[in-house]
Amino acid sequence: RWEDYPFERPHFAKQILKIQPDRNIALLMFKSGELDEIWLTPQQFATQSNDDAYKNHGVKGYYTRRMFAYIGWNMDGSNPFFEDVRVRQAMAYAYDTDRVLKNVTYNLYTESNGIFDPEHWAHNPNTKPIRFNLDRAAELLDEAGWLVDDEDGWRYKEIDGTKVKFEFDMMMANSFSYSIPMVDTLRDNLKKIGVSFTFVTIENAAFD
Repeated sequence: RWEDYPFERPHFAKQILKIQPDRNIALLMFKSGELDEIWLTPQQFATQSNDDAYKNHGVKGYYTRRMFAYIGWNMDGSNPFFEDVRVRQAMAYAYDTDRVLKNVTYNLYTESNGIFDPEHWAHNPNTKPIRFNLDRAAELLDEAGWLVDDEDGWRYKEIDGTKVKFEFDMMMANSFSYSIPMVDTLRDNLKKIGVSFTFVTIENAAFD
């Protein structure tokens, strides 16, 4: 604390910051009294912070925090999938937002219809989110030429004389601890209509 600060002085003379990227370890440190404040994941808030070990060291606070999670589709021409707007729309129709909000974020998060929340001055209430509709997703992929192979059930398209399977990598930063369960929903649904992808988790510094 700067003792010559001209305005109201902070109550604490010193503050120690401990960087712990593992949220589970951070919660254990809080329960043991090693940390005074942490940011809980939705699962921790809903199911892992109701015991006496947590209550003996603090209380839970809840407030509106402006943030959003999204999936960005690579459209730079390095793959044959996402330059077609129908394919990108199909990916959106295949994502079950309600299931994610219930099972992953324990209804602590809310659905977004844009990058601004309803209380923000730039929010556009006329923008409507795409609702989960797996049949519509399949129709769009059919229209884009990605057809289900009767032999193995996966989607393919002939590109420059080559039969290409609709299969790609989903890259995620390792700091976003619940990105995998969020995207698992999409993987489950896409598998039902013949599309597959694998997870690739990379370090934050390398994520571009």
